[in-house]
Amino acid sequence: LAEDLSPPSMHWAAYYEFPNERPATFEGVSRLIIEREFYGCPRRTGPVVLDGYLDEWSVLPVLVRDVIDLSGAANRLWTGPEDLSFRFGTAYDDENVYLAAEVTDDHGVFDPHLKHWEQDGLEVWIDPAPSAGPRVGKVLYLGFSPGEGAEPAYIDERERLPRGVRIASRRHASGHSAEIAVPTALMDQGQAGTWRQFRLNVGAIDRDPNEWALRIRWRPQWGTANDFAGSGTFRRQ
Repeated sequence: LAEDLSPPSMHWAAYYEFPNERPATFEGVSRLIIEREFYGCPRRTGPVVLDGYLDEWSVLPVLVRDVIDLSGAANRLWTGPEDLSFRFGTAYDDENVYLAAEVTDDHGVFDPHLKHWEQDGLEVWIDPAPSAGPRVGKVLYLGFSPGEGAEPAYIDERERLPRGVRIASRRHASGHSAEIAVPTALMDQGQAGTWRQFRLNVGAIDRDPNEWALRIRWRPQWGTANDFAGSGTFRRQ
C-alpha cells in the first residue's frame, strides 16, 4: 500500500556553466512522496465513543515514521521513529467525520501552562472543500496537548472552535492518543451539500527534556514551497 511505503530519497546534483567563469555546482537530497489520488474514509459500522481510547478502531492505516517536512533544528533533533512517529485513521457516520491518532514518543513532556507547540501534542488541518481553490481562512485547524484524562490540557483558541467539534486526548506510557469528531453539517457547508471529500494533514509535536519542540507532518505544510495540490485527499466511501 502507498501509505506503508517510506518516502524514497533522491540524491541530485546540478551543474551550470557560465561564460568565461567557473561553473557552479549544486547538490542535495529530496524526499519523493508516493501519493494516492485519494484515500478512503470508511463508514463506521459501530459507534465511536470519544474518550481518547482507541478500542473501537481496529486499524489506523496511515503510518508516519519517516520525516518529509522538517526545518531548522528539527533535522538535527529528530532521531527516528522511536523518538516521534504516529498512526492515524478516518471514518464517518451520519453525525460526524472522525479522526483517531496514536503517537509514539520516547519522552513525555506535558505542562498545562505551555502552548501546544511548546510541548508534546498533535496538530490537524482539515479543508472541507479541497477543490475550491485558495482556502485562506477556511481551513479548520486543531492544535492540542493531552491532559490527565480525556480532556486535552490545552487546545489552541479553544473558545473559537466551531460548534460541535470535539477532541479527546490521553497520555500513556509510550506517547499519547486522540480522537476528533467534526460534525457532518460543518463538512457539508464546505461543499454546498452533502460532503464527498476533504483534504487532511496531521502533524505531531515533540519536546524532549532540555530541547526545543519539533514537528513532523504526514504531508508538507500547506501553502509552502513543498506543498502540492490535492495532497492528503480523503474521499467518502
